[in-house]
Amino acid sequence: METAKKKKRRNILFAIVAVLLILLLTALPFLLEKNQQREKSPASVLSAKAEIGTIRKTLSGTGTLTEQDAEDVSVPDGVNVTEYLVENGQFVKQGDPVAVVDKTSVMETISSLSETMGELETEMESIRSSSDYTYINAPAAGRVKAVYAAVGDAVQDVLLKHGALAVLSLDGLMAVHFPAAEAVRIGQSVTVVLTDGTETPGRVETVIDGEATVTFSDEYGSIGDSVSVRSADGQILGSGTLYVHSAWNAIATGGTVSSVYVEKDRVISIYGAMLLLKDTAAGGEYEELAATHREYEETMADLFRMLQDGYLAAPCEGCVSGVDNSILKSLSAEDGTYRLVFLSDDSMDDPGYYSLTGVVTGIGEDGLTLTVLWLDTGTEASVSLDTVQYIEGEIKENYYCIFNYDSTTEPNILISIYATEIPYSEREDTPDDDSREEREDKPEQEDGKPSGGGMTSGMGGSGGGGALPSGSAAEDTSVSSVVSTTILSVTPHETVSVNITVDELDILYVHTGQQAQVTLDALQGQAFTGTITAVNTIASNEGGNSKYSAVVELERTAYMLGGMNASANITIEERDNVLLIPAEALNELDSRSVVYTAYDAKTETLSAPVAVEIGLSDGKQVQILSGLLEGDSVWYRYYDTLEIQGLSGGFPSP
Repeated sequence: METAKKKKRRNILFAIVAVLLILLLTALPFLLEKNQQREKSPASVLSAKAEIGTIRKTLSGTGTLTEQDAEDVSVPDGVNVTEYLVENGQFVKQGDPVAVVDKTSVMETISSLSETMGELETEMESIRSSSDYTYINAPAAGRVKAVYAAVGDAVQDVLLKHGALAVLSLDGLMAVHFPAAEAVRIGQSVTVVLTDGTETPGRVETVIDGEATVTFSDEYGSIGDSVSVRSADGQILGSGTLYVHSAWNAIATGGTVSSVYVEKDRVISIYGAMLLLKDTAAGGEYEELAATHREYEETMADLFRMLQDGYLAAPCEGCVSGVDNSILKSLSAEDGTYRLVFLSDDSMDDPGYYSLTGVVTGIGEDGLTLTVLWLDTGTEASVSLDTVQYIEGEIKENYYCIFNYDSTTEPNILISIYATEIPYSEREDTPDDDSREEREDKPEQEDGKPSGGGMTSGMGGSGGGGALPSGSAAEDTSVSSVVSTTILSVTPHETVSVNITVDELDILYVHTGQQAQVTLDALQGQAFTGTITAVNTIASNEGGNSKYSAVVELERTAYMLGGMNASANITIEERDNVLLIPAEALNELDSRSVVYTAYDAKTETLSAPVAVEIGLSDGKQVQILSGLLEGDSVWYRYYDTLEIQGLSGGFPSP
């Protein structure tokens, strides 16, 4: 039988369940109402005032930091470099000495170059004396708006200065381009005020991305004049520089201006003669020679600087590279004798090794025995090659060699030889008279001078060759470009660059000279200002979308390293003192942009829609051109990211 205690527990349990059911039934209507309210109002309602401010439209791109291209230090063929003053990895400032040159070889190269330039000038004069004539005719009827060429002018000189010999207007219009005021509209009639105060009617031809183009008759104005544009009510709309709206530039490949048949602002018919040029047939050849002559002039200036200073200078501040530490760097006089010196030879610094320098005066029939004149003492000795482990260069009679010995063995073992193709030549201060007599039959240069020492710009070769003959032994000259050899490079350390990718929809907004804000993933919290230095207009296609690139250059700071990931933000348009509201406040109603200017909190209804004209938007704010005044309030629904997940989009009913 059930005990009284069990019955009592069961009754209490039934009572608790009954109470919970009553509470649930009582609260159910309230919970349903709250749920309906939540479904009815999935967003917050916010208000904002129309305020005056600045808005910017920006685009962004990503890339990696890249160091600047290295600048080479070169010497013309014929100039001997005698010593490096820097090592790889060393930082130098612009103008620091980096290598010593032999002044004698510089003077000989100057002499050879002068002779070559003289022959070049003779050939240029021969071409200049030819008399071939060519007419330049108008391709269509039009008005001449500029004549830059005058009788006797060299065509290339005029083109370098002005870009054309003359300019023809083909559609009868001049044009001016300027930032458009808000009131400027396509087709609007305006007045153009010229530099001299003359006023002429004009028309707004285009308004694209905030830039207006106004055209007027080409009877007035000159290329490059500064003009202003005024509306019908006298308001200044903008100002800019005049250019020909549809221009044809008269150009030629070369020659000299013989006659000029046109004047500025004169109307010319189709095929009408504009200019007569002479020497045009030889113009291309002459200009090629002239370009080579200008290159020789620059080289001559460099040579005179080398002759004065005695060294080559760093072209910029940066890090040195390209120095070859394993090759001969100098052949210098020491205590009246020539001594070969190596830039870097590990054996030199090891106390277990020593080196002797000598001239090979004989080679045994078996090729394993040398007779060497030691330059330290001026005495000759026999050298066996049986133990030599390494030989660099070709060993011949009358050639310098450096012999490296292992002093830890008994007797000392010859382990390596470095030979140079520079032949030994007699010096008056050679210490041993007998040795001098033995060398009297050694070859000399054609001018009787000793062949001398020193390293050619080819670093170990015999020098000479190319467009600049080496030394006085040169017999032939050439008009080809100057042949030079790079001896080292300096990578600038002042700036770095970022090559960013730009979408085809944005590339037309990007131009050189624009500033960009650069951030680096590795340097959080810091921003750097850069400048766009190049825009590549050749596209690469990615998934049907064309991409372009631009280079942003910025000043290098501490901790910036090549390869770091970078982002660049470019401001492509900025407007000050404009009326702004939040972009979320903008709605679309009956194909018009509207904002709601009232809100009923009881019914949670937005009301009083006002149509507005919008301008620039940066995604967060939007410019209001008309429909609101400063201080006006707007109301809008703000949808939290979590609340709007799964919604189909669009604006709810007010």
